[in-house]
Amino acid sequence: MVLDDLKLFLAITDARTLSAAARLARTTPSTVSRRMTALEQDLGAKLLNRTTRRLTLTDEGMVLLDRIRPLLSELDQIRSDLREAQGEANGVLRVSASIGFGGRYIAPLVGEFRRLHPKVLLDLRLEDERVNLNANEADVAVRVGRMPDSALRSVKLASLHRVACASPAYLDCRGRPAHPEALVAHECVIVGPAGRSGGAWRFSGSGPYNPEPKLIVSSHEAAAIASVAGAGVAHLPLWMVATDLRDGRLERILDAYEETSSGGVYLLWQERPPAKVRAFVDFLRARIVTNEVAG
Repeated sequence: MVLDDLKLFLAITDARTLSAAARLARTTPSTVSRRMTALEQDLGAKLLNRTTRRLTLTDEGMVLLDRIRPLLSELDQIRSDLREAQGEANGVLRVSASIGFGGRYIAPLVGEFRRLHPKVLLDLRLEDERVNLNANEADVAVRVGRMPDSALRSVKLASLHRVACASPAYLDCRGRPAHPEALVAHECVIVGPAGRSGGAWRFSGSGPYNPEPKLIVSSHEAAAIASVAGAGVAHLPLWMVATDLRDGRLERILDAYEETSSGGVYLLWQERPPAKVRAFVDFLRARIVTNEVAG
């Protein structure tokens, strides 16, 4: 028996038609039919009942299917384990990241990572709920907040350092404040529940400032977009507006009063990671951990 013919037989049973199996195997229905005939002759048993519309398994075909499915699965696992032992990244890589940071920094990089590691199937999940790496809910996670559990390995991708910023057009019209108290003369874009302020803006060397809400949005992403459009001053994490600042869509103000944060955006993974995780961690560290993002 030829291993590829057994795999083709399994594909046929899943696809239910010769044409569908041929498409999966990137060959022709006639070739699939010929190879199945050869397999039946080799085994000395009829495996498939063929009609013009569909295929059904004979009793012997059912016996073969039950025996080879776990064997082929085990063979695939052995191949994957051997590649891992040789340091080759392969297999399914499950990555969980916050919607804001993951959408802005990780999603644009997945195409490049796949080109570098074509044997890795990347499953990127953008979600703000935290997954449990210890329960194998993901292989890699991106979390925003305080330094995570030390039982996990981690690297800091970005700081939670906040900056005050506004569009150059807005600042040319309304002026550039020299002190946090001067924000009283400005339109401030607030992040918070409808009808309520999102809390005080904290600055170094100055007391907390409670801006009067003129525009309230439900997310930091919306605040950044509104500020770029000239709606006013926003107080946002540097990683969220780093690209807008670099490209001139936003301008940083009150630099002397910026307050640093002990929190950050962390990339987490377990001890003794497989090659696919090591490859992804090294890839992100090389592309995301920069002074511009980390602050």
